[in-house]
Amino acid sequence: MSSTMGTLHYGGSEAPIHIEERALAHLKVIVATKLRRNESFTLSWRHPEGDPEGRSTIWLHPSIPLQFTFDELEPRNSTCNGSTR
Repeated sequence: MSSTMGTLHYGGSEAPIHIEERALAHLKVIVATKLRRNESFTLSWRHPEGDPEGRSTIWLHPSIPLQFTFDELEPRNSTCNGSTR
């Protein structure tokens, strides 16, 4: 079974960041918590297979728009519900 990939859209960037959906759901909770506290931080990841080798880092700040996109309607077998209340 292959993992479903979700996307993180960052600021005005046209290229979305592809992340496995379960990891993206956990990341969403962490990012929302930190940004709600007005905490800025960096997020780094390795480039996926098929892309040039390397890694990227972005600076996350409460004033920069983010969008989390999931293909699955509900997280599967996860204790993370993605709530940002």
